[in-house]
Amino acid sequence: MSGDVKRKTFMAMAWNMINQMGVQGLGFFFSIYLARLLSPSEYGLIAMVTVFTGLIGLVIDFGFGSAAIQRTEVDEDGWATIFHTNVVVGLFAFGGFWLLAPWIADYYNHEELIPITRLIGAGVLISALSIVLRNKLMKALDFKKLSLINLLGALISGVVGVVMAENGYGVYSLVFLRISNYLVVLIGLWVVSQFWLPRLVYSINFVKSIFSYSSYTFLSHLLGYATRNTDNLLIGKKLGDEALGEYNRAYSFLMFPIQTISRVITSVLFPSFSIIKDDIPKVRQSFMKLSSVVSTITIILMANLFISAEEVVLIVFKAKWLGIVPFIRAFALIGVYQSIISLNAPLYTALSHMKLDLKVGMFTEVVFITCIIIGVNWGVYGVIIGLYIGTLINIYPTNYFILKKVDIGLGQYYRLFLTNIVLIVILIIGLEQLYIRYLDVDSVWLKLFIKSGTLTAAFALFHLSFKTKEFHLIKEALSNFGKKK
Repeated sequence: MSGDVKRKTFMAMAWNMINQMGVQGLGFFFSIYLARLLSPSEYGLIAMVTVFTGLIGLVIDFGFGSAAIQRTEVDEDGWATIFHTNVVVGLFAFGGFWLLAPWIADYYNHEELIPITRLIGAGVLISALSIVLRNKLMKALDFKKLSLINLLGALISGVVGVVMAENGYGVYSLVFLRISNYLVVLIGLWVVSQFWLPRLVYSINFVKSIFSYSSYTFLSHLLGYATRNTDNLLIGKKLGDEALGEYNRAYSFLMFPIQTISRVITSVLFPSFSIIKDDIPKVRQSFMKLSSVVSTITIILMANLFISAEEVVLIVFKAKWLGIVPFIRAFALIGVYQSIISLNAPLYTALSHMKLDLKVGMFTEVVFITCIIIGVNWGVYGVIIGLYIGTLINIYPTNYFILKKVDIGLGQYYRLFLTNIVLIVILIIGLEQLYIRYLDVDSVWLKLFIKSGTLTAAFALFHLSFKTKEFHLIKEALSNFGKKK
């Protein structure tokens, strides 16, 4: 990277870190409050609906946003074309979805899902108006404005949700939390874009120029969406809203830090890799370094959640949510894997290998969906076991083909994680034995502090003592983070 691009990238990453940590931090705070007021069943109802409503946003964008960021330049006619496409497709998609709301309610045998579905669908349609505004800021690496807007949206919507829950609105507090967030973000983006309005033009040539890229992006995202939601769809249907609420809350809670880290990294890597996409050695070097840093952070994070799951749930959600403890522990290893493979996405998109991404995704997603369909017959644990089996089957295809494009061998890549994996397994086994024998305290907070503190200290001491490559890379990342613009 040139000096200017590197500075922009690190500043963008810094602001995006503030964005993700701030938004997720606010979300974490409000989720604690709401979980204490609401039941697993109410969270299950929302999860049932979002299986379907999430499709609206996916269809509305159709990969045009990623295609625009990937292009070297997009003129005002191009942005206007994307905006008009988003709105028109969004209106048709939402109209059809509105009509399908009774069918969704009938599928789950919950009549109350009809108004919930339509309200959330309307909120997603509002968010469609912000797609172009958001992508324009991302393309310019202007994450400062984007971060401040997202923080404001998280704060206001969280307050709306809490106030409604306190006043007995139940599941609708979660519904209007989402809608108010979409609305605040839209208004904020429109203000910082100086009240941008699209031109009354539609460029068929522009659509043709990005359609191939965007269609592969859309189909790839559609496959990923199907995999991420097949479990919710089947658990909600076969096991009911309470089981889905516990499963979904456990998965969402564990993926919360993973998605925060991944979004910070990938949302900046995509435009950055797009700039240097013709310099494969630089892309390879950056990718290997980031993979090592991200895996180190997520491994210790997931290990802490694994070893302190009960204490975390008691503090965050209270005793009525203790049913999610085994689910959190079971998802920990999958969380590490998810954080690592999330780094593949910027390579596929920035290097324009969307066709390859789609081919690989068609195989891996079918594997996951098949494992979930089979596993649900044995309940929630069957689904989790299915996810593990699918992960093992997909390790090779998920990484081999895209890594080959940047001259990274599969063995070379996985050796990056070997030290940390072996270290954390030894630490968990050893420390859990010590906790069982000697950790006899009543305070939940003290137990959490002791468990998390000893594990993290031992992990950090190892890297510090042996001056490992992970230690040097994290030190380098922190020093770059601290540089002035």
